[in-house]
Amino acid sequence: MKRLTKHLILVPCTEESLPQAFDEDYPVGPHIAAYIEELKNDPSALGWGPWFIISRETLTIIGDAGFKGVPDKNGAVETGYSIIPSEQNKGLATEAVAALIDWACSTGEASIVRAECHKDNVPSIRVLEKTGMVREKEVESMIYWEKPGNRVNAEDS
Repeated sequence: MKRLTKHLILVPCTEESLPQAFDEDYPVGPHIAAYIEELKNDPSALGWGPWFIISRETLTIIGDAGFKGVPDKNGAVETGYSIIPSEQNKGLATEAVAALIDWACSTGEASIVRAECHKDNVPSIRVLEKTGMVREKEVESMIYWEKPGNRVNAEDS
């Protein structure tokens, strides 16, 4: 189920993929642990949580990206992402998010991808713009984004 892009290998977080994160001292956040628990109760949620972002050059985990749950009854899913500081500003978050949007839309389950970010988070704004997201609304300090589902370029493996 992994996804390959020009610079990245994207692997869904599972109990099997988790040891690599600990071996590399990757800061596994509570969202990953919660998702692993969710998978134990609902294996059909595979892919609809965080994915590890692995550099094809170094084969090390440089971040995680993914979704905040299975698509809702309208086919909407929300994406989120994080890259370690030393790998930021290289287009890798954009590459990962684009590949995961492609995957989500290719499943036939997701037809809308959403995201949110703070108004002052310029790097995230750039990622969302580059992946074709459209600003839907701004509320207080947040910008809410949406992208109708469609395919973008990513190699499946």
